[in-house]
Amino acid sequence: MTSKSCRFIVYVVLFSIIVSFIFNLVPRLYLTSEQATGGDTASHFYTLKVLSDHLWKDFSIRNWNPGNLFGEPHLLHYYPVPFLFMAFLALLMPIGLAYNLGTILPLFLVPLAIGYMGKKFKYSPLLIFLLMCTGLLSIFNESHVMWGGNALSLLAGQFAQMYGYIFLFLFLGRTFFELNETGSKKFPWSYFLFSLIALSHTYVLLLVPFCLIALSLDFDKKIFFRKLFYSFKVLILGSLLSAWFVIPQLQNGPWMTANPQTWNFNNFWSEIKPITFNVLIQLIVSVLPLIFFGLYKKIFPFKKFVLDLGIYIIPFLASALYFVVFPYVGLVDARSLPQAHIIFALFSAVWIYYGFKVLPIPLARHIVLFFAGAFVLYTLTKNVETFPKWMDWNYSGWKAKPKFEEAQKVFDFLKGDFSQPRVTYEHHMVLNDAGTTRVWESLPLFSQRATLESLYMEANFNAPLSHYIQALVSVNPSCPIQGYWDCVATNFEVLKPKMKVLGVSEIILATDETREKISKVKDFNEAFSTDTFSVHKLNEPVNLVDVVYPSQLSMVSEIAFKYKFYEWMKAYDGSQYFQVAKRAPFKTETDLDSPEKKDCNPKVDVKYNSIKLTTDCVGYLHYLKFTYHPAWKSDSGDEIGLVSPGFMLIRPSQSIVTLEFGKSKIWDLSRLLSILTFICIVAYFFVKRRNELSRS
Repeated sequence: MTSKSCRFIVYVVLFSIIVSFIFNLVPRLYLTSEQATGGDTASHFYTLKVLSDHLWKDFSIRNWNPGNLFGEPHLLHYYPVPFLFMAFLALLMPIGLAYNLGTILPLFLVPLAIGYMGKKFKYSPLLIFLLMCTGLLSIFNESHVMWGGNALSLLAGQFAQMYGYIFLFLFLGRTFFELNETGSKKFPWSYFLFSLIALSHTYVLLLVPFCLIALSLDFDKKIFFRKLFYSFKVLILGSLLSAWFVIPQLQNGPWMTANPQTWNFNNFWSEIKPITFNVLIQLIVSVLPLIFFGLYKKIFPFKKFVLDLGIYIIPFLASALYFVVFPYVGLVDARSLPQAHIIFALFSAVWIYYGFKVLPIPLARHIVLFFAGAFVLYTLTKNVETFPKWMDWNYSGWKAKPKFEEAQKVFDFLKGDFSQPRVTYEHHMVLNDAGTTRVWESLPLFSQRATLESLYMEANFNAPLSHYIQALVSVNPSCPIQGYWDCVATNFEVLKPKMKVLGVSEIILATDETREKISKVKDFNEAFSTDTFSVHKLNEPVNLVDVVYPSQLSMVSEIAFKYKFYEWMKAYDGSQYFQVAKRAPFKTETDLDSPEKKDCNPKVDVKYNSIKLTTDCVGYLHYLKFTYHPAWKSDSGDEIGLVSPGFMLIRPSQSIVTLEFGKSKIWDLSRLLSILTFICIVAYFFVKRRNELSRS
């Protein structure tokens, strides 16, 4: 048997150990066609459902969803790769099973991607095994959930970051190979892997430039600059390949809600150092004398030692730098820590490997390394406690939850369509017994009715309005948006005019305290109830479109319009002027002129990606209660204005006007740029390859 065959067998055995270990932690419940619940996970399913319905029908990836947050674009701010993967799986199996597999597969794929990276780095099989084991310490650590990058975060709905890890390690391995191998046979897969990182998660993407610097390190200046130039090409061409997503995402900046946070640590050091890392720190310290001995005796060259560890030290320090910088650029500081964790874990494996490399007998060295990996897995097993319980909760599905039967009755009662007024609801932890505290975010899925809140609150600048209304109807509001946006006390007295202007007709309550408070307000009637939940309906009709007149409008600057509109909403009692930002269709004050008042009966037919306005008042100003975005265009050519509290104003020139979402020249150009880049990369490679073959 050749040495290559032996190495292959060793790889298979070691990879099998890792996969078997993970599979032992994962209950078989995820192999069901009923989609997972729990945390944010339940709400993500609706995005997959919308994508699956439209991807094959009209080849649309970025869709406008009328069901959440006064209308929101899917996969404009959030990342498409996980959902595209699941949509392809859904061609082969029930969509619920595709979703469950898509949310749990990263647990298997990240360690395998680490193994691929180690193989491309030309590490020994034992070091690759050790890398995968230490990587699992980061993946399965239970010291945090909200920061992302671990198994609990995955179950809470942050699976996109784990997809980013998969492509990051594949990218590092492939780029290292391309930087160190010459010849025309190597296709530049690194460009495409970089773009997949960009399409998976920004926090992971931000680490890539520092990883490329680390991979380019060399004591030979000429080689260093050659590698650095190639790395620069990877950044540029990879960015162009992902331009179809990244450019619209960046362009969406003015139309999103920034939510910068400085994480409040109860005990800083105990929280940033997972308990599973204790074994790594002990091993790092214990082999320190062996490292010094190996360097002193030149058992391993100093330069190679520095370069091997530099691959991990530079991105680790970059993560520490991001922790300081992120709050100043609208990002969460603690979201840099998961990247620091997994890089530190991989660094530890290489450090430990170098320490045991000084052992004189190769067999003893291999045995020690194998048992070091086994000890890491044993330590991990002893410390994984929450994950199996969360697995059971998530993948047992909706129907297994104690209060979902009641929630289903509410869904059935509210069943309708998106052309009906919206539904808001009280936030309370009792909702978790129905599957997740976000259960009513799934009203569009189960009832085809629109609700105010959304999982993707940062993707829409009207998110503060939805959480403001939530606070008014809740005794324990979630208040997730920090900074300017405040969190007010429960107050049903002021709700009626605010609900009418926002197009909301019903409230779902979950506590006796709020039910008692609303019973004292004459504006509402109880329309439906179960043991836990009750639906209260406004006693006046609510429309999603109204006609407004010049006397009701005032012009304001669009500078800081989000804050102006938010303050307008807080003060609104039905008597205030609507504030029109200086944006089309109003070029001058005289453009506000309109015919005399008369009875008008406009209506809207609301679908995904479109709003059809039918009116008997052509030439009048119509107030559409849907979030403004510059990607909205009318088929009549009528321009769309921005009006408080963030909605659309249009003067229709015909009785039927259809507004369509996604009509953007920048989006079209960015898509064309990515396509042309793809064609140029492939064409250049094959032309170059053909020329070299002809010369030989």
